[in-house]
Amino acid sequence: MNTHIQRQWAEAVRSGRYEHATSVLRWHNGFCVLGILCDIHAIEHGNAWIDVNGFYWSYLGAINCLPHEVATWAGLPNNNPDVLIWDSHEKRNVRTSLASVSDSLPGAEALAKLIEDNIFSDGTSSEKAPAVSAQAEG
Repeated sequence: MNTHIQRQWAEAVRSGRYEHATSVLRWHNGFCVLGILCDIHAIEHGNAWIDVNGFYWSYLGAINCLPHEVATWAGLPNNNPDVLIWDSHEKRNVRTSLASVSDSLPGAEALAKLIEDNIFSDGTSSEKAPAVSAQAEG
């Protein structure tokens, strides 16, 4: 992943400017983690979000995953990059998509750390990466 974009993305997640949303890139004023990356792209490239139905928005034709143009710009291998997290039930690190795990993380700081530490220059997550726990112990 492009490290400059990676830093921008993590900083934007931490900033408090983005209300959290799930399942779609943008819902009303909320953004999922991938939607935040799309918004950074939109600002830098002068592109507009399109209000689809008064509830959710589309960016470059995408609703729930990164448009190809954004993934390529960010240096990601696909439209929903994988990360490594600790699964307390399986007692091991597991690979999962960033979008699916972001809803279960305990706040913006954990999500920003996941972006910083678990998405690498090739857009993948290393099996030896420091993992973030997305589940409560128990």
